[in-house]
Amino acid sequence: MSNYKKEAAVELANAIKTNTGYRVFLSEKVGCSHGFITNETGSRVVSFQYDIFGFRFSGNYKSKKSGTGWVMEGVDVEQVTDKESLDRLFNNGSVPLWATKGEQVKLVTFDEHMKTYGQSSMFVEVI
Repeated sequence: MSNYKKEAAVELANAIKTNTGYRVFLSEKVGCSHGFITNETGSRVVSFQYDIFGFRFSGNYKSKKSGTGWVMEGVDVEQVTDKESLDRLFNNGSVPLWATKGEQVKLVTFDEHMKTYGQSSMFVEVI
C-alpha cells in the first residue's frame, strides 16, 4: 500500500534541497509526512507537514505562554522551492503578534529543534 503523504513529503524535500540548497530533514517514522527546513547557519527552522489539505508550513518559536509556533498562511510549495522566496522567508525574523499574544519570543534554532523533536520524530537529513 502506497503512502502518498510520505511520497509527497519526500518529493517536496528533494525539490527544496535541489532548487535552494537549504538543509531539509524528514521524519523516518512510519506513516509520517512531516519535516523541516533550516538555513545554512541553523538560525531558524520552518516546519512542514502534508495533510488532507496539502502542505502546511509553520514557523517555530520558544514561548512560556503561547505555544510553539504558527501556521504561515500564504506560504506555499512554490515559495519554499524557489531560492529567492525561501531566502526572503528565512530573512524575515518576525513572529506575528497574534501568534504570541504580544509575548516576546525567539525563533527556534536547528539545534533547539533537534534537541526537542529530533529523536521522537527520527529526523534524517535529505542528501
